Amino acid sequence: MNILEITLTMDLIGMKHQKRNYGSIDIGMKKMTTYKVYMVECSDGSIYTGIATDISRRLDQHSKGIGSKYVRARLPLSLKWSSEDMDLSQALKMEHQIKSWSKDKKEQWINAYLRMDMNDE
Repeated sequence: MNILEITLTMDLIGMKHQKRNYGSIDIGMKKMTTYKVYMVECSDGSIYTGIATDISRRLDQHSKGIGSKYVRARLPLSLKWSSEDMDLSQALKMEHQIKSWSKDKKEQWINAYLRMDMNDE
């Protein structure tokens, strides 16, 4: 484990410079949590947008009726699009932006993604 020792040199009154250890912070290889934004199509044709750290786990929760009341009433659902990994702030901003879109715009986004994905194959 990588430990950064925080050591300060203090000039104490009447004393020579003295080193004191004020603790340590772990700067090890901690995994930064990443998030993805996703869109699923519900059984009524509506498109639900959300964020998750693990989309397959989140879809499993949705399928079991855990979590979103909106999706729970509109099962089954199918994943239509998911973003690349990003930090929480970016994911929340993207989710907010997508939720402000009309259904037509969401469908255009999904279709553009599908066309792009087919061209990569």
